[in-house]
Amino acid sequence: VVSMSFATGTSQYETTDVGSCLDTDVNGTCIERQQVASPVYLSYENLRSAVKVTAPRSLTSVSRIYLYKNLLFANEKNEGIHIIDNSVPTSPQRLAFIEIPGNTEIAIREENLYADSYIDLVTLDVSNLNDIIEIAREESIFPYNALQNIPSNVRLAGTIDSSRGVVVSYR
Repeated sequence: VVSMSFATGTSQYETTDVGSCLDTDVNGTCIERQQVASPVYLSYENLRSAVKVTAPRSLTSVSRIYLYKNLLFANEKNEGIHIIDNSVPTSPQRLAFIEIPGNTEIAIREENLYADSYIDLVTLDVSNLNDIIEIAREESIFPYNALQNIPSNVRLAGTIDSSRGVVVSYR
C-alpha cells in the first residue's frame, strides 16, 4: 500500500479539493485554497455600543503604535487598542485593552484618543486610565469596506447587504 501511494503520488492524508488553488509549494502541491463563506454581520446598533475597556490581553498582531507621554497605545487590527505603561522601557506593563470593533487607526490629541470603528469615528477621554469613556462618535464618516477583515483567500458567497450592519467575519 505504501509503495502504491508513492507510485501514484496520492496519500490518504491529502485534503480534498474544496476550492480554487491560490498558491502551491515547489512540488506543485496546493498549500492555499480559496474558501467560499457567508458573511457574519454586526448590527450598527451593536457596533455603536461595543466600545469597552477590558483587562489587558496578549498582543498578537499589532499594526500601529502610538506613543503618548509614558504610554504606548498599540492597535490590534480590527479588535481594539492595548494600553501599555512604558515608564520603564525595559519593563513595559500592560494596563488595559479597549475593545473597538473594526479599529485600524488611532491618534491622540491632548487627552482625547481618536479611533476608527469600521465606518465611525470614536473619541475617547483617556485623561483617567481608570475611567476611559467614549465622549463622542461621528457615525458613518468613513467609507464602508465589507472586506476589511476578511482574508484574501475567502470569497464571500452572495452580495453584501450593508443594511444589516458591518461584516466582521465569515463562516
